[in-house]
Amino acid sequence: ASELLDLDVSDVASDERAVQVRHAKGGKSRWVPLGRRAIRDLMTYLEQGRPQLVTEAAGGALFLSNLGRRLCQGSLRLRLRELQCRSGVTPLRGAHALRHACATHLLSNGADVRVIQELLGHASLATTMVYAAVDLGDLRAALRRCHPRERVRP
Repeated sequence: ASELLDLDVSDVASDERAVQVRHAKGGKSRWVPLGRRAIRDLMTYLEQGRPQLVTEAAGGALFLSNLGRRLCQGSLRLRLRELQCRSGVTPLRGAHALRHACATHLLSNGADVRVIQELLGHASLATTMVYAAVDLGDLRAALRRCHPRERVRP
């Protein structure tokens, strides 16, 4: 949540479909790619939504509150809960659950764990592996597919 809330308008590279996370843990910055839908919605917000909210207090903040200031953690939590209720999704336990869900979906759909590590900005692969809740069926399938003595031969 803090990485999202610390984003400035200048961190958006729409032509690259990415945002630069400059205020990550450990003082490192990284580029995070955005999907087509996310960049489309972000550009709509920048062109139509943000101008309605901006005040002198906004500075370069990307996401603004109704008062025209940088959005805070509490407001993000409330908005996230509202969106979840409206969409019929079971409320998650905070914004971090979205990060966890994204990493889990990427991993279960074949993304390399090192790529996920880079996306999340983890210094240690061990931290990323927390997201790798793999079930026994996935382990068996990987063993059959990858181990030379287990591979099914034609």
